[in-house]
Amino acid sequence: MADIGLGHATSRGAEAHVDPIADPGPFAQTPTLLVPAAPSPRDGIMRRALRGSDVAGLAVAIGGTVLATAAGGNAEALALFSVLALLLLQVCGLYARDGVVIRASTLDEIPKLLQALAFAAALTIVISGFGITGDTAPVTWAWALACVLLPGFRKVTRAIVRCNTAAERVLVLGSGHIAGLVATKIQKHDEFGLQVVGCLDAGDEGRPMIGGGPRLLGTLSDVEEVVEEYDVDRVVIAFSSVPHDEMLDAIRRCKRLRLKIDVVPRLFEVIGNRVDMHDIEGLTLLGLRGPVRSRGARAAKRLTDLAGATTLLVVLSPVMGLIALAVRLTTGGPALFRQERIGRGQQPFQMYKFRTMVEDAELLKATLRHLNEVGEGPMFKIAMDPRVTPIGRFLRRTSLDELPQFFNVLRGEMSIVGPRPLIREESDAVLGWHRARLDLTPGLTGPWQVMGRQNVPFDEMVKLDYLYVAEWSLWNDLKLALRTVVVILRRTGA
Repeated sequence: MADIGLGHATSRGAEAHVDPIADPGPFAQTPTLLVPAAPSPRDGIMRRALRGSDVAGLAVAIGGTVLATAAGGNAEALALFSVLALLLLQVCGLYARDGVVIRASTLDEIPKLLQALAFAAALTIVISGFGITGDTAPVTWAWALACVLLPGFRKVTRAIVRCNTAAERVLVLGSGHIAGLVATKIQKHDEFGLQVVGCLDAGDEGRPMIGGGPRLLGTLSDVEEVVEEYDVDRVVIAFSSVPHDEMLDAIRRCKRLRLKIDVVPRLFEVIGNRVDMHDIEGLTLLGLRGPVRSRGARAAKRLTDLAGATTLLVVLSPVMGLIALAVRLTTGGPALFRQERIGRGQQPFQMYKFRTMVEDAELLKATLRHLNEVGEGPMFKIAMDPRVTPIGRFLRRTSLDELPQFFNVLRGEMSIVGPRPLIREESDAVLGWHRARLDLTPGLTGPWQVMGRQNVPFDEMVKLDYLYVAEWSLWNDLKLALRTVVVILRRTGA
């Protein structure tokens, strides 16, 4: 992306960084008292850019309203709506969140953004007396346009700022399996704008994390020196092997340095996002919500599935016809592939897809098992599978091979969004509490699709499905569906 004048901001104004891989540099032999670091310049740039984005979005919304309704006489009310909207967005914390969380998603903040805009419109109508005169059209138009424009403007703004500012430098406290998992997940996502410089823990300096990732830079007693040496912006606490009191002391020192601090909680596999934080006399508790799937919610999900599947089948029927013809003409075999999958309540069903492999693909599977890229477990995936036909490779890359599954949705065997539909061998490998993933109907897309189907190990996919079922909501389904569209357009994870 072209430079737009933001410059490449460094974490703390440093002219140069030490590469943690190429040159670890000597550690100071004695602790030094460091002056607390200033907040990362990128945070300030992001806050100002988001405010500017919202001002621009509201200005376009007001301009569109004037053109659509000839509401030039209501300029004061429209200006009041803009001012109230900006104030409420500030009150809702929609300018500070990017400076706190690792993954600030525009999609995740849409509920708060829409609530702020709705409240601003309602206040404008009350204050301006439109509720009495009945002339609410200008404010309603401005609100509707703002609801569409502001999320789009914010999405673009975040992408521009992240492309034009230096990555935040992250230090992991811990070097075990979970620390390696954290580092791996961060390094997989360039869009987060993060760079893991290394880890601190007990052990031999220079050794790599368990499970891969940057090497050990020292012990927790070296935190000040390492923060200064590598210009660290953020630390992630990830199950260190050091004693509890020593970890608490390291966290307090990080706080004094004004670093951003993230903690991987114990039992993170079952916590998810729906957490209520509270306390008992200073003891912090995490309240976990149980799954809420009322009859009304289930009915709404089913109606959404029926409406979406019917609409898409009608719209895409010419495309599906052409695909079926292309498969028949280029491979000489049937256009559709049927395979048994295990659905809700362990009920088997026949899942439909456009055929992307040669006809004897299942017979060849045993001879190719040594090429399996998913690792240990029952899943079988090969990026360049020799059984895939040329037309099949295109269909997989674009996810067009999955269009016939909308017929499964109409039959009630699948949902548009849901857990991954597993073959019997894979389903039998899901044990214990993970089998709760079968409480919901399997879907065309889900958490595994958004994260990259071929890059998610079987065990992690099962955990993702469990958390999806435990935290299910229609809003989560909508977010996953929208993120799936982005994944398909980028042609990743097929």
